[in-house]
Amino acid sequence: MVAISRNAEEVRRLAAEPAGVAPEQLLIGSTEVIGRRYPMDQIRAGLAALDRPLGEADFAATCPARRC
Repeated sequence: MVAISRNAEEVRRLAAEPAGVAPEQLLIGSTEVIGRRYPMDQIRAGLAALDRPLGEADFAATCPARRC
């Protein structure tokens, strides 16, 4: 298993709850810039403010004109 930072792991755990999935089902696209930390206070506040549970994903909206 690839090691990820504690902050990235926390973001994954906090994001999984409103998404209604297990943290292991989420991937982190960035594990921080070397030497620069995530703004964890802002991330925690933003994730805490999300509606729960999150609405259904609109996959058609992510693929305009059905070019996907």
